[in-house]
Amino acid sequence: MVPNATKLPSSAVEENDGTTALPPDNDAVVVEPSTATITGEIDGGDSDPDESEPPPPNVLEYITFLLWGLLSLTSPAVKYVAFATIFPTEETFTQLINSVALTFAPGLLECMTSLQPPTMAWFKQLPTLSSNAVRVWGVYALVLEKPGERSRLYVGSGTDSVHGLWRRLSSYDSGQALPSLIEPALNDGWIIVHKRVLCQTALPSLSNYFLSRALILAIESLFSVVFWAMFSKTNDYGSPPLCPWDRAVLGYDGLCSHTALIEGIRGVNENLTLEETARDESERLAKASAQKSAHYFDLKPTDWAAWKAARRRYEAKHEHGEKLRSMYASKAKAKRERRFACNTRNLAFEENGLLQMHYKTNGHKNKVAGIPRKQPKSMEYTERSRKNRALKRFYCEFCDYAAGQKLCLESHCRSATHKKKEAAAKAAGWKPKAVLSTLSSKPKRALRVQHEPSPLAFKAPSEPRCTFPRTSP
Repeated sequence: MVPNATKLPSSAVEENDGTTALPPDNDAVVVEPSTATITGEIDGGDSDPDESEPPPPNVLEYITFLLWGLLSLTSPAVKYVAFATIFPTEETFTQLINSVALTFAPGLLECMTSLQPPTMAWFKQLPTLSSNAVRVWGVYALVLEKPGERSRLYVGSGTDSVHGLWRRLSSYDSGQALPSLIEPALNDGWIIVHKRVLCQTALPSLSNYFLSRALILAIESLFSVVFWAMFSKTNDYGSPPLCPWDRAVLGYDGLCSHTALIEGIRGVNENLTLEETARDESERLAKASAQKSAHYFDLKPTDWAAWKAARRRYEAKHEHGEKLRSMYASKAKAKRERRFACNTRNLAFEENGLLQMHYKTNGHKNKVAGIPRKQPKSMEYTERSRKNRALKRFYCEFCDYAAGQKLCLESHCRSATHKKKEAAAKAAGWKPKAVLSTLSSKPKRALRVQHEPSPLAFKAPSEPRCTFPRTSP
């Protein structure tokens, strides 16, 4: 029995008919900060219990009730001493948990109060960490699978000072700082198939770091005990019996070697006050940042490869992709506003460096000096070909085709279409007076050029109009 706590109605645990269920929606349950407390009587404690039943608890009330039971009944031998200092009384603990905006997974209350134990399918449908939710703390669940074996469950938390839960989940991809039972499981062929979030909250302010971190560790311990993600089915790990189901009937095995209450709260010194601890943490972060910067800049002239690797890690850690998108947007805005523009050539650039490079080009210098721009050779070639076609300098009378260049006419004369029309015209009585003497007997490739039939094609005139093919005006 939890001391000084209101006992939950039995229907909250024994019934599964929807009376304790959350509103039927698909969104996560977000608990905003409030001043609600679960101590004392609930709504009319002096009234006759036969006249009115207390309302079913919400997910925060239920979690608060179980958490205080876990904190107060766990053996001191397996509980870090600072938890008793941070949460001295139930009232203090309740005020703290109500001051933090916690987001719980949808359907969590229904699952914890159900008569049937959760299956692996329930854990797999839990929400994942959003790709843009970098600065959040929270509790997560890992589902591991191996062919021919029962699935395994692990419950952990992420409270990194900078990147929070995202940093902890990313460590499983990099293989760094793996839990004691996760690493041998991965080496034995187990695969992490799902990473799901049970609870999360925004990254707290520096003054609330240690209170919030202690709360997240307590919630991690609660979920690992309630869902029994512990390795042993018989050892109670010094915790009260909060798992509502028979451990033997659970459809999975656990990979937690201990509860998080036995772990130290990072940055907390039980001999200091919370204000002194917060000041020390601020100084520690500033000192660590200065040391890292000094090492980073000293590394470049001595070991360029190591500096480059550190640079890549820095860019990945500080959301390099997001910074690139912001940089590109800034450059596009500068170009639209013509912040760096050359009025002489009527050109706009994204940054001043490109504008200065433009000033050094021959095109800009010739424009300033009044030197006319030389026509590109490609334009000369196009203009010459246009004139040749208009004058029919390279003309095929059989096909009524005017080529722009001599080589184009040669390729045309080697095509199957031209040869067919030429044979038909000669069979009809045409006798060209001249032939193109520069045709190659072994062309590199035969071109299959299709032409529209000319109205004069295959008609034998009384006298040929001209010689074919003609290579001069």
